[in-house]
Amino acid sequence: MNNTKLCIESTSQFISENLFEFVPSQERLSFPIIKRLYLKMKIGIQFAPLKICDGIIIDGHHRYIAACLAEISCEFVPAQSNSNLMGTKWQSVRIVTEDWDTAQIIQEMNITDAKYNNINLDTLNQLIE
Repeated sequence: MNNTKLCIESTSQFISENLFEFVPSQERLSFPIIKRLYLKMKIGIQFAPLKICDGIIIDGHHRYIAACLAEISCEFVPAQSNSNLMGTKWQSVRIVTEDWDTAQIIQEMNITDAKYNNINLDTLNQLIE
């Protein structure tokens, strides 16, 4: 997503205008989560692999879209689903303004990200400010 400011409108447009390798299994995504992940990815923070079952994303929708927006490849691992997994079309996915993460969850994610990237939490916090 070159030369475009990341906002909910540009993210929704990106999703509606592009083809993706994997199919979503959820119909809503939180823009604030996508933006946090996108900004981290742009500075080189790595994340755990996405979980995929039969071409459908089981875990990692926000990471997947953030990586696509940042033009960064991400790892995928096969996963099993213990339910009747149904994929949907990306064009029907709604990007919402609601932040599903609390301040505590964001801090826990930052701790996890720092550990996963083998960097100090303070260093990570400085990088994402």
